[in-house]
Amino acid sequence: MKLKLILLNLGLFFCINLNAQKRTLYCLQGQYDGTERAMSEFLYFNDKYPKMDADQQIKYGVRLSKIDNEKLIVVDTLVKTGFMTPYPLDSVKNRTKMIRIYQEQKLFRIMYDQFDSDTTYFIEGVFKNKLGLRQFNTPNNIGLRSLNLVKEGKSYFFYRTYDNDNRMHCYNVDVEEQKEYKTTSNDYNFYRSEGYNGLGLDDTYSRINSNYTEKIELRRELVNGDTLIVTSTGKAPFDLPHYEQIIQLDSTKRNLSSKYGRMLYMICTNEMIVMPYKGKFIGDKFERLHFLYNKEKEEWKSVGLPTVFQTLRAHGKWLAGHEVFWVSAGQEERINNGVEIPGKKYRRKDTTMWGMNADTRFSIQEIFPTGKLFIYNIDTEQYFEWDAKQNNENQADSEILLIEDNKIYYRVNDAIYVRDIISGKQLGERALLVQEQTIPYVHWLFFVYE
Repeated sequence: MKLKLILLNLGLFFCINLNAQKRTLYCLQGQYDGTERAMSEFLYFNDKYPKMDADQQIKYGVRLSKIDNEKLIVVDTLVKTGFMTPYPLDSVKNRTKMIRIYQEQKLFRIMYDQFDSDTTYFIEGVFKNKLGLRQFNTPNNIGLRSLNLVKEGKSYFFYRTYDNDNRMHCYNVDVEEQKEYKTTSNDYNFYRSEGYNGLGLDDTYSRINSNYTEKIELRRELVNGDTLIVTSTGKAPFDLPHYEQIIQLDSTKRNLSSKYGRMLYMICTNEMIVMPYKGKFIGDKFERLHFLYNKEKEEWKSVGLPTVFQTLRAHGKWLAGHEVFWVSAGQEERINNGVEIPGKKYRRKDTTMWGMNADTRFSIQEIFPTGKLFIYNIDTEQYFEWDAKQNNENQADSEILLIEDNKIYYRVNDAIYVRDIISGKQLGERALLVQEQTIPYVHWLFFVYE
C-alpha cells in the first residue's frame, strides 16, 4: 500500500473571538456517489428525463473553504472531478464515494476512487489544533462498506471487502501510523458515528439505494445455544448495553431473527446511542420513535422525534434534526394535493460540480422537508424547534451543521446563521454568518483552534 503524508498550508487564519479563544470556521462543500448513483437510476427509469451514458454521469468534487468577514473563501479543492464530460483527463475519472465528519475525534474523511482502477483513495483532515491533511490509498476496491472505529482513543477507518469466492475480509487503517492491517468483524463493536450527513445526501430510507449511511444492522439470534445480539454482516457478537431495558420499552425486540428483532445501530458517540425503530401518528403529526441510550446515566428510553427520514445528528448532549415526511407518512399526500415543498422559488435550479440541486435530491429520496428544525437534550429532555425562514417563508433546504459552545450553526438554503442556546432553556435570535450562491453545497462545518 502506497502512503504519503501531506500537510496543508492554510496561510493566515481568520479569528473568531469567543471565550478569548482564537479559531477559524471551515466548511466542506460537495456530494458523493451515493446520491449521484441514485440520480442516475432515477433518470434511467423516468421517461420525463433524458438518458445519460456511463461516461456522462455527473461526478462531484469536494472543496475546503473558510468563513471570513461574512465571505466564503475557497482554501483548496480536495477532490477534482469532471462535470458532465467524457474522460480525456485524469481528474474526470475521480468520483467521490464518501464525505464524513467526526467532531469528537476532530477529523473528517473523504474517500474517492476512479473508474479505470480498483484503487481507493483517502483524504483525512485533522483539526485538533491546526488543520492538517493526510492522504493514503489502498489497492482494494472498498465500495460502500466503510465505518469509523475508535479503539483505545485512536480512530481507525474500517472497511470490508470480498474475494472471488465471496469470502468477506475486514481491514483497519491506522491513520496515525499510516498502516493497514487485517482484522475481524468483531471490530464492529468499536463503531462510532455522529449520524446523518446532509439533507438528502445519505440514502437511509431510499427505495433506490440504502447503503451509504453509516449504520450497523443488528439482530437477536440463537448462537451456540445462547441468545445474543449479533451483526447481520459477519454474525459477530455485539455488545449492546442493557438490552433488557430495550425489551421493556418494546417487547417485540425479544423475538429471534424476525423483522421486529432487526435494529439499526446508527448513532454512537461518547454521550449516546440512537436507534430508530417505529413511527406513529399523533393526530395528523407523524413521529418516529427512537431508542436512545444515555451513556452517563446508563439507561435507555424511547423518544419521539418529528422525522421519518433520518436527519438526526448528535452534537455533544444535543440531538439535532429536521422535520421531514417520507412516502408512507404524508409525502405523497402532500405532493398529490399540490402542496409545494417550502421555499422552492428561492432555491437553485441548476446542478454544479459541487452537488445537484436540492429539489432533485428531494424527488429522488421521495421526501418532504418542512423547513422546521429541532434539537433535543438527552440529559434535560429540553426540546426546541423553530422554522428556518427565508424572506419570512419556511425553507425546506435547511440543516443544522454544528452545535458547539452553546451555539447552533445552521444553513438556510444559501445562508449560514448562528444562534445561542441561553442557559439551556431558550434560544437567542439568529445572526447571519455568511450568504453566498454556493452555500447550498455546504453540509459539513467545523472549527480549527490555534
